[in-house]
Amino acid sequence: MAQIVLSNANGSGVVSNMRVGEVKEAREVDEHMVISVTRHKTAFTQGPAKIVLTNAVYSWLHISVSKICVHFSQECDNHTEPVFSQPSIYIDG
Repeated sequence: MAQIVLSNANGSGVVSNMRVGEVKEAREVDEHMVISVTRHKTAFTQGPAKIVLTNAVYSWLHISVSKICVHFSQECDNHTEPVFSQPSIYIDG
C-alpha cells in the first residue's frame, strides 16, 4: 500500500476507497496499469482519480484481491468491497 501511495500524487483517500472491481477493471496505458477510482473526496468535480502502477505492482495487487483475499473473506468476491479493509474504531464514553 505504501508503494501505491508514494508512487501516485493522490491523497490517501483515493487508495483507501479503491474497490476490488476497480482493480480488476484496470487498463493498460503505455506499459503501466491504470486504475480509475470513482469514490473519493473530489470525484464530483474532478472525476475518477487515476492510480498508475507498474505491471509488477499491479500484478501483486491483482493476485492479492483475486487469489489471497478470498481465503480470508467472502466479501472479496464483491466488486464493491474496498481493496484495503478499514478497521472499525469504537470509543466508549
